[in-house]
Amino acid sequence: MIRRLLIYRSDLREMAWFGQRQPAPMPTGDERVEMHWVDHEAWLRNPSILPAVPSVARQRYAAHSRCLIGVDRVSGKIVYHLWLSTGSIYIDWIFKALTAPADGVLIFDVWVDPSLRGGAVHRLGAALAVREAVRLERPSIEAGVEEHEYPSFATLYARMGLGICLPLYVLTGLRLGAGFSFHWRGSPSARLRKFGERLRSRYLEYPPGSQPLPEVL
Repeated sequence: MIRRLLIYRSDLREMAWFGQRQPAPMPTGDERVEMHWVDHEAWLRNPSILPAVPSVARQRYAAHSRCLIGVDRVSGKIVYHLWLSTGSIYIDWIFKALTAPADGVLIFDVWVDPSLRGGAVHRLGAALAVREAVRLERPSIEAGVEEHEYPSFATLYARMGLGICLPLYVLTGLRLGAGFSFHWRGSPSARLRKFGERLRSRYLEYPPGSQPLPEVL
């Protein structure tokens, strides 16, 4: 089995709101969903609050992680979750641990209920994650997506004014069997690097939302 993950980084110090000591832009959320962070102490009091397997949640909290969840106000069902870490986390999808940057956070295991995808829930979650990184005084954010997902993710963050996500490297994982895997890093394609630079030049110069979606080059 071979999988490829594009790792991208956003340096919040580039953003005008950060330099002006203002909070990150906050979009309008979905009134049906209540968002809040679940820290280790809250999870210990009520492990069922998270959908994660207890052993997995325990490992993540031991690695200095927090989980943001969105709960449907009517049904009480979890419809969103996002994990943020300042440590090193094993990512099962790529069969390898990833480590947060020394001055930042790692975002991973982001999920939106299929009925709410493409709406306000993930936008609000992204903004709350950025604000949490600032609160922790770790203004560099790294995350991984499949290569074809990068343009839409990066464009969303740029248009919201949250940050400019630039591709760092492509991590390829080859799993040969249980417990046996190999990994290597490669450069992002010229197309994706150019896409990121165009986002950077457009959205650092103009206010969020003032430019059309940049075409994929």
